[in-house]
Amino acid sequence: MTRYRIEDKVVDTAKASHRISLPMRAVGYGHDRGDLYRSARGRWYRVHDYDWIEDGRTIDHAEWVSPEEAARLILCAGQELPDYPELRLAALDVCE
Repeated sequence: MTRYRIEDKVVDTAKASHRISLPMRAVGYGHDRGDLYRSARGRWYRVHDYDWIEDGRTIDHAEWVSPEEAARLILCAGQELPDYPELRLAALDVCE
């Protein structure tokens, strides 16, 4: 269980209704690993876990993402969309 503050809310990963692991990607002088969560109230958020190569620091934070961005992240990771109406609708807008 990890809690994060996003704007004026506190999210708890243990209470998320869904979790999707996202692939690691290179960013600047480090790596960004992250997971995508659907909160118990149905909002999507992404947890970033940055590892910095130069000094070995790890910095993590969370941010809200729209259903469209959640669909993009899931599809770009090569995963199937979970069966949530907001994602199916968002996929219609983000897919060509």
